[in-house]
Amino acid sequence: MNRLGNGQSMNVHCQSGDDDLGNQVLADGDEFGWAFSTNTLGTTLFYCNVNWFKNDWFHFDAYSHERDWSRCRSECRWRVSEDGLYLHNQKNGEWEAMPLLRA
Repeated sequence: MNRLGNGQSMNVHCQSGDDDLGNQVLADGDEFGWAFSTNTLGTTLFYCNVNWFKNDWFHFDAYSHERDWSRCRSECRWRVSEDGLYLHNQKNGEWEAMPLLRA
């Protein structure tokens, strides 16, 4: 979810070891999503790189089975805003601040 405000667009490029979802440009307020199934080994990992307004690229793991299988019961929702990156925890209904690392 692009919640940067002030009309700022955001570039998003997400992928896993098997799937490259390509570059997406999200206008302010837009959202981007996809569906997948976790593998039987419990090693499913999707990761994304994001940038906006000539900033450097930032990286985050959008889905890590070990971290997210209980938090994201039916979906993982991410929000990027001026004050950081947040993951919606379906287990407790709260938005949790997550690290946004330079790519």
